[in-house]
Amino acid sequence: MKRDFLRRVMACGTAAVLTAGMLGGCGTAASDGGTASGDTFQVAYISACPFEDGGWGTSCHDGFEAASQEFENMKTFEVENVELENMTSTVKQYCEAGVDLIISPDTDLSDAISEVAGDYPDVKFAVIDGTYTADNAMSMSQNNAQIGFVAGVIAALQTKTNAVGFVGGEESEEILKASKTMEAGAKYINPDITYTSVMSGSWTDVAMGKEIGLSMIESDVDVIFSFASGVDSGVREACESEGGAYFIAQPSEALATAPDITITSIIQSNEALIYHAMKAACDGTFEGGYYKAGFEEGGTCSLGEFGAFFDEDKQAQVQEVIEKIQSGEIDCDSYLE
Repeated sequence: MKRDFLRRVMACGTAAVLTAGMLGGCGTAASDGGTASGDTFQVAYISACPFEDGGWGTSCHDGFEAASQEFENMKTFEVENVELENMTSTVKQYCEAGVDLIISPDTDLSDAISEVAGDYPDVKFAVIDGTYTADNAMSMSQNNAQIGFVAGVIAALQTKTNAVGFVGGEESEEILKASKTMEAGAKYINPDITYTSVMSGSWTDVAMGKEIGLSMIESDVDVIFSFASGVDSGVREACESEGGAYFIAQPSEALATAPDITITSIIQSNEALIYHAMKAACDGTFEGGYYKAGFEEGGTCSLGEFGAFFDEDKQAQVQEVIEKIQSGEIDCDSYLE
């Protein structure tokens, strides 16, 4: 392994404290400053991507750190850049150390957890966009069907060439959902729009993102929604360098990064997903299976600031679509059938 998995341990002095004796309960912060329990709850955050990639990795890691602040008597451990061949052994080592909950922002961790979860029934596992579930394993996700649809609506309202595009990372079920519904959202506004979708095959290759972005722009695409973590910055660079091309950002507020070409940001509160898993594991209500949240009232998705060029009439049209999604008049999942 490139980095020892304990290198990023947080809230402990040495690797020696990672022992089975750490196993305990947890307590959320109480209104009187106390806790619901005097025990210590151990949570490990295992990430295949770097914490500071400026995209998905950063958003999820920031969400983990923010969510963990809501609990007292919680000890957290963090590891980044875990390579594919080391995922199973890394997960197993934390299980052996006695952590109560393992959280990951990476679909790729699902295979490792599927190999390990049955052997550690007292450990809870939660993966964002995971593909494996069990009594002690939860897959959490933003409502990617809704995210894609809203992005398509925004793109269709902004395009001047009637051609819009989607850039994904490594191909997965959730990324494909967003791609498919982006096309549906764009055609909801303009049935004659041309739609292009490309999977980069990476979450980190900035140069690949720029190459794909430039290729799309050369084929007349003038609005791109990139859903590929670190690859997104390369796509954004392509839009900036060519001029006349616009970018829809995610998962955090990003207007200030490139205000002249960023239409808006589709904000996904990974903090809310992670907090949900932490709270459920802490209070004993954890249930394996799928947990999904989106643009519904009290959900995890929202829109950030709009670029000055995206006028109030267009903003109102986007809001109208979101309200129809919230009311059920638009069922984004139906476009996946």
